[in-house]
Amino acid sequence: MKLHSNFCIPMASFDKLRLGQFGLIVCLMFFSQVTHGAARTAKSSMSVKPTQCVAMKQGNACFVTVEVKWTLPNNGQYCLFSSQQKKAITCWSGKKRGAIELDVEALENVSFVIRAKNTQKPVLTGLIKMAWVYKKKGKPRTSWRLF
Repeated sequence: MKLHSNFCIPMASFDKLRLGQFGLIVCLMFFSQVTHGAARTAKSSMSVKPTQCVAMKQGNACFVTVEVKWTLPNNGQYCLFSSQQKKAITCWSGKKRGAIELDVEALENVSFVIRAKNTQKPVLTGLIKMAWVYKKKGKPRTSWRLF
């Protein structure tokens, strides 16, 4: 079996013209997919690190420094909100990416949301989950028993 230099597929004892045309079509389809993928806009993404906040006992607050990073395909006016407060933590103007470090104290899961300025529609979301070293027990045990 030999490879023909003008085509992507091997040439055998088949009708070279038909197989060559097929190879050309396959090559064009492959390269059109590659160039089409490169022309796509950048992805939207948000990362919140760490993803977990750990307290010693259930019901105690956890303390953590959180890094929030985000990227959007278009420049705009975006604000970062948290489930812990109604006001924006910070806003960026004319940006398509941003980052911030925050000190967080939490008793429950904390969600972060990027919104376009002056809208309530979330563009990106992230979450910090609560965890405990020791979980609260259901019933407290009594120190003495009657029987």
